[in-house]
Amino acid sequence: MAIIKTRAIVLRRRLFSETSLVAALLAREGGRFDVLAKGCRRPGSPLFGHLDLCQCEEVVILERPQAGLDLLLEAGFADEHPGLRFFPPAFAAAGLLANLAAEAALPGEPQPGLFEVLSRAIPLLSGLGEPFRAARLSASPPLSLPDKEILLVRTLKLALLDALGWLGFGLELGRCLACGRPPGPGEPAWLDPRRGGLVCRACRPGGGPGFARIGPEALAALRSREAGAARLELALPPAERLRWLGFLLDYCQRVLEKPLKGREVLLQLLKVRDGRGFSTSGPDKG
Repeated sequence: MAIIKTRAIVLRRRLFSETSLVAALLAREGGRFDVLAKGCRRPGSPLFGHLDLCQCEEVVILERPQAGLDLLLEAGFADEHPGLRFFPPAFAAAGLLANLAAEAALPGEPQPGLFEVLSRAIPLLSGLGEPFRAARLSASPPLSLPDKEILLVRTLKLALLDALGWLGFGLELGRCLACGRPPGPGEPAWLDPRRGGLVCRACRPGGGPGFARIGPEALAALRSREAGAARLELALPPAERLRWLGFLLDYCQRVLEKPLKGREVLLQLLKVRDGRGFSTSGPDKG
């Protein structure tokens, strides 16, 4: 048995007994840890109040290979991301990313890339809720922030793209997966979630459910994201935001071969507004 000290993100938690929890944690070096937090639901426990979804914690873990579950000995907050709790769509998006990571990461296999994706995306999502949190704490009038939803969807799309790339399930964006021909200048293409890449107009079998049309400008933007700095600033044409998000969620489900928890909740929170953006019914919206 070995004792490990590391920083980890809480991906999942479930009841183990009246006073204990089992949690899935993602660490940069060690990958996923499935841990038992004994007595953490007792108010007097040093672990009480820890292990909330998507929190980043400094943890001490006792590895127990033969027991099936490692033992969580200590936990201290590295970042609680409180803004998530004040903007429900951001919390749903962060939870969806955590679920994807929990399904994809294997115990004992280092996942530094996936850890970096979550470490970058979750604070951005939490930041979307900070104005709502500040408004409640100062008893100021409710906020009206029409751009929050667009920023949320952009962040989620980019995080999903990055996560799929780190996990080895990247998209083929250079050529049609059916005929091998790259789209011509100014020519639209469609994304097929079953095959994970582009299909040209000639090879698209009558559209079909799950296909997402992508225009030349959006395709060029997606290809350029590999250049580096543009990765978190990718802006698709407004009319394509919803199609892209739906496609990526469907593709993730096909990669996992199971439903992605949080998908339906998130899509119910996001409503199309004139085909250009999203509106929510968050608690502080006017």
